[in-house]
Amino acid sequence: MQRDFLLQLLAVLLSCLSAAALFEDQVGKFDWLIQHLGPIKWSRFLNVNGKSQLIFASEVALALANSQDGSIIWRKVFEEQDGDISKIFLFDGNSNIATLHEKRQLYRVFDCLTGNMRQELSLVPETGALETITDTAVSRKQPGNVMVVSKTSMRAISFDETSSWTYPLSVDSDDFVSRKIRVNEAEKTVDVVSLYNSGVSVMSFELAGGDKLEDIRRNFEFSQDSCNVEGDFIVCLADDSLKFLKLDGLSGKKSTNFVSSKLGFKISSVESVFGDLFLVHFKESTATTLVELSETKTETIKHFENFVSYNELSVPYATNGALFAFLHSEKDSLTVTAINCEAKTEMFSNALKVRIHEKHGNPLLVAAATGKSSGRPDKVFITAEDQKTFMIGISSNGQNSILWTKDESLSQVIDVEMCDLNLSEAMITLEADFEFATRAKTTLFEMFYRRFSSHISQFVGFAMKTYDQIANQQLFKECAADKDELVRDSFNVNKMLIVLSGNGKLSGILSASGKIMWSLWFRDMTFKKSISGQVGSFLFVQRGTDNYKFEPKAVLVGQNKVSGNVAIIYFNPLSGQVIESSLDTGYKALQVISIPEVVTDDNLKSFAFLMEDRSLKLYPDTPANVNRFDRIFSKALFVVLTASNERIAGVQFDKVGTGKELWSHSLGIDHEVYGIYSMREGELVDSPGKVQSDQTVLFKYLNPNLVFVVLSPKQKEVGDSAQSGNDAKFQFEFSLIDSVSGETVFATTMRRVSDIHVVHSENWVVFSVWNDKSRRTELTVIELYESGKDSERNSTHFSSFANSSAPLVLRQSYIYPAFVKSLATTYSEKGLTNKQVILGTASGALVPIPKHLLDPRRSLTSKAAAREEGMIPYHPVISLPLEMNINYNQSIALIRGSVAFPGGLESTVLLFNYGLDIFFTQVFPSEMFDVLSADFEFWIIGAVCSALFIGSLITKKLSSYYALKKAWK
Repeated sequence: MQRDFLLQLLAVLLSCLSAAALFEDQVGKFDWLIQHLGPIKWSRFLNVNGKSQLIFASEVALALANSQDGSIIWRKVFEEQDGDISKIFLFDGNSNIATLHEKRQLYRVFDCLTGNMRQELSLVPETGALETITDTAVSRKQPGNVMVVSKTSMRAISFDETSSWTYPLSVDSDDFVSRKIRVNEAEKTVDVVSLYNSGVSVMSFELAGGDKLEDIRRNFEFSQDSCNVEGDFIVCLADDSLKFLKLDGLSGKKSTNFVSSKLGFKISSVESVFGDLFLVHFKESTATTLVELSETKTETIKHFENFVSYNELSVPYATNGALFAFLHSEKDSLTVTAINCEAKTEMFSNALKVRIHEKHGNPLLVAAATGKSSGRPDKVFITAEDQKTFMIGISSNGQNSILWTKDESLSQVIDVEMCDLNLSEAMITLEADFEFATRAKTTLFEMFYRRFSSHISQFVGFAMKTYDQIANQQLFKECAADKDELVRDSFNVNKMLIVLSGNGKLSGILSASGKIMWSLWFRDMTFKKSISGQVGSFLFVQRGTDNYKFEPKAVLVGQNKVSGNVAIIYFNPLSGQVIESSLDTGYKALQVISIPEVVTDDNLKSFAFLMEDRSLKLYPDTPANVNRFDRIFSKALFVVLTASNERIAGVQFDKVGTGKELWSHSLGIDHEVYGIYSMREGELVDSPGKVQSDQTVLFKYLNPNLVFVVLSPKQKEVGDSAQSGNDAKFQFEFSLIDSVSGETVFATTMRRVSDIHVVHSENWVVFSVWNDKSRRTELTVIELYESGKDSERNSTHFSSFANSSAPLVLRQSYIYPAFVKSLATTYSEKGLTNKQVILGTASGALVPIPKHLLDPRRSLTSKAAAREEGMIPYHPVISLPLEMNINYNQSIALIRGSVAFPGGLESTVLLFNYGLDIFFTQVFPSEMFDVLSADFEFWIIGAVCSALFIGSLITKKLSSYYALKKAWK
């Protein structure tokens, strides 16, 4: 009894222990997270406790959101290996929703209110071999029952296995077209409809036990028409004619002839809406007609000139009939029309005074919900072509407004840049004073007068601002709007993030608040990396805000979707204003290269295109800039690294025009370029070497021309006998190559690896691989140091041709107990801050690993020399506490990459992470050594300074008194 009491007491004490975690007041102080779903493919309103909530899905996620503010109530993100969501089923009562993943053939049922998964079924046959599913159907009243049909079988699968059964099927002839399932809930039967070019076959089964009830075969000639099974009909399209046959007529003795109807326009497709109502879409037109198909004729219910989408209307009260909302465009405005599909009558129509076409393209999807009393729609959810979503609220008098918007294109980020904000007025005045002081004929009086007048103007501005704050009662209140001002803060930490999405959407996001300040959509552009993997970047900041005399300027480089030619957009990175655009330059290029060494008179950094004929096209292409390029690189080597399917080569340019090839390496017939990774442009290195325990210096091999090349095995053709079930079993090659001389500094190979991520900085490379043989993630670090005669060199200038000996290469591998999905390293403004390697894991965590943990010189034994140097003994597993995670509990779904930027403070690194979500934070690898802590006692230092000042005055008085007294003696 006493022992049980002690155990219970110990359990209570352990539960009361505090956990090491982030302080609550620090949450969201330096970071923000924006969750996304991806491009919306399906949406619907649900009635949750009398309120309309929005449930929507993309290809990889399912979520329920608050329809008033767009906040996500719950979200389910599926694993990448599950594949995209191919079908979504919403069951009677709107209490359950199911998803189907055809890649792994998984069927999942979720609770609509909580998001909890209730059931999960595998649709893989007992043989374990995946088969192509032609159609899937479910019982609307029993979410746990799903029917699957393929060319070889009809299977009913239930969660409790009481209603599971399998019936073998076969294909009767070579003219097989498709096979569909029809579920009859009233008669508790399921039909398998097999369509051939020569006829149709209908097999009926008992829903519960799978007993075969009926097998009907009718011969028809479908070879001339495009036919398919839609709902309860066989529908055939022939130019402007619609032919259809109701499947129920096949079982009786009635005539089974097709009914033909001419609609006057060429038909592109037919879509089943409800029962015998179908939407007929026409070719070369946005017009769509809602028709009713009967056994003898076609009747038009509603014609839409500019049809967009439709969805079932969510109604919070019982109705007689199924209501559907149809979104269409009339006279440049969107209109929502509700139709009772059972009564075949139009209920109401409401025009939306919201213009989406101008900036966001055509609307794609719609969902609508009605109010409790009016019966008219009070909320409409629209997904636009640029993947932006709009929630529109409609009042009782027909007035409508946008409740909230969300940009789902940010779930497909492919490139990120950062730009400093504008200088404040005080900073501009200070810069002008410095510029004025550097003039040749400036007198001392002029400098004094300018400085005095600038101080007077700053004081007047401060007084006016303080007066306005007192008048508006904002003097002692923190103004949240200050974070959204495009003015640089005192520490230059708040910057503008320029984010490029895969659909051509360009967004400007403030790093302090995460607010989207502007967005541009270039629907005619696409972005593809060159075969070398070294396109440079799609984004360049040509001119920042350091020079206040010029507006900042950035450039976006891509390809035209139609012609494949180069497309260039110049824009202001702070305001988003397009300065100049050329969506089709008329030429193609292999890659784009940034050339920061060549700067124009108006402070524009140059960039160039490597053309298909190995020539160089410079931008800006003014004669003065071309001459500047020729003058600079006539004395220095400018080599462009390029790759093809067979080799890697270095091409030298001493002037704008055609270059000459300096060196080349063959890739072989079995390999292709996986990626080429170079050091960050303009990266600064604080210390050129490491002091060892014997007081000797190990100098770093700081070669700015070094690139890390990864070669992967070529992908085999589908059906190739040499194709293995897993491409990771082939051999990968890793090498360090001097891009100027072509010399291979280091090379190694690895077998049965995949999912490779690389980061290259200073004199080291860290890369992660998934080892398929050992089933683990491995981190490998490579460090290079000077050797031989070059080991005594300590020079800031490096020449690829001056090295007389090969560098010393040190390497070591470690095991990391998680799946790595991204790899990055921190950068600071002067290179003084310690390095950290940032790992993005499959679970959505950001793990900072100090670089000294990834030291290849770590030995198994703890030697005295190593301890004196502060080196940690080697251990194969890198295990870090969860408290070190940068994003604590804010997981980033499906993380793909991380980008680090230096902040205005040397101790601060700005880290942007993207995947399905986007996350921004500030990282302090060496703590905040250049800023006083937030809890610093300013009053103590003030009191000490005041005491010293008063003490000095008293001492001075006493000293003079004693000196005078001594003099009188």
